[in-house]
Amino acid sequence: MLLDFNRLRKEHNVDIKGVIHVGGHIGDELEDYRGIDNLIIFEPQKHCFDQLVAKAERVGMRPTLVNKALGNFVGEAEIISDPTGLTGSLLEPGLVVDYPDIVFSEKFMVDVSTLDEEINHPHPYNFLNMDVQGYELEVLKGGSQTLKTIDYVYTEVNRAEVYKKCAMIEDLTAYLQNFGFIKVAEAWHGDWGDAFYIKE
Repeated sequence: MLLDFNRLRKEHNVDIKGVIHVGGHIGDELEDYRGIDNLIIFEPQKHCFDQLVAKAERVGMRPTLVNKALGNFVGEAEIISDPTGLTGSLLEPGLVVDYPDIVFSEKFMVDVSTLDEEINHPHPYNFLNMDVQGYELEVLKGGSQTLKTIDYVYTEVNRAEVYKKCAMIEDLTAYLQNFGFIKVAEAWHGDWGDAFYIKE
């Protein structure tokens, strides 16, 4: 996270009842979520998912863990990944190929679902965190019902095609405005960054 999670909570009086984390990788944010009772994490890459499961056990947490990608349809799709799982996307790499530590050498099929399919209603979650390598808008499109009861969205954003045809920050901001969200913070690392939205 480029934006400090605990600082955001204090500065914006964030009252988290439960977290949906899409793109959990190997559980880097688990410690940030300690003390939050309702936590569900989605991670489609099996080698990352296995490490996520192991880390949750190691730190004594019991989140709901789901080995799926999320998007705007239910089915299967090809993911393009580097061997470490540091990054993997349902979109083709764009400018990200210029990053020296990332080599896209693996392609495999993953299960894809939607937020609305996976999250039962009513649900205990009000915070959505997305780190899905350019696929954020597709996740949101698959969660129109779920978004109605989400109060906070933390998401990776782009201002160039880090992944081909990825949504730009303006696209995400405009889409989230339809559900009453405003952007209150952002931070950048070159062409990609993180942004935080709160429902008015």
